[in-house]
Amino acid sequence: MERRANRGEERGQGQRRRPGPHVRRARDGDRFDQDVAEYQLAQAAAKRERERADQIANLQDNVEEIQNNLAGDLLTENPDVGRSYIAPNRLRPDHYKGMPPAEQAAFREAQALQRTMNAEKLANDNATKAAEDAMLENMRLQGAYQDAQVAHKRAELRKQMMEDNQDLAGKQFASKSFLDSKVYNNAIDASFFDQFGTTSR
Repeated sequence: MERRANRGEERGQGQRRRPGPHVRRARDGDRFDQDVAEYQLAQAAAKRERERADQIANLQDNVEEIQNNLAGDLLTENPDVGRSYIAPNRLRPDHYKGMPPAEQAAFREAQALQRTMNAEKLANDNATKAAEDAMLENMRLQGAYQDAQVAHKRAELRKQMMEDNQDLAGKQFASKSFLDSKVYNNAIDASFFDQFGTTSR
């Protein structure tokens, strides 16, 4: 009996010393949860560190891109970028940055020369047109003067012809009057012819 009691006590002490399976599971579960929590915290910290590193890298990339753009050929308008690699005398329309100052000056000089030439040409054209207009006006005046002379001559001729016709008519009338009064005073009248053809056989 004493041995059984001692064994029972030993069992009770053993049970106290060694927890049961459900206690062990609970303790293991607490330790697992704690390990999971620590792992998740470590993951979150690593994620934050990665995001911060990405932000810093992105910011550095942006700064570098801005510096490259400021120092590169895109914004500095380097005219060499507009030259074709295939034919250096040709320009690339999609990369053309405008003319350099020397080419602009030459272009402006060419424009000034063209303006001077155009002004001279316009002055010559105006002088030629004025000379042609003066010549045409002179020809018109000469033609009008000749027309007036011809009209005056025709009027004189008509007047002379009318005077000649009147003189001729006067002479013809005087001649007819003389013939009627002096030569044809014994002329036959219409009654003379009435005596013929009054009878028939």
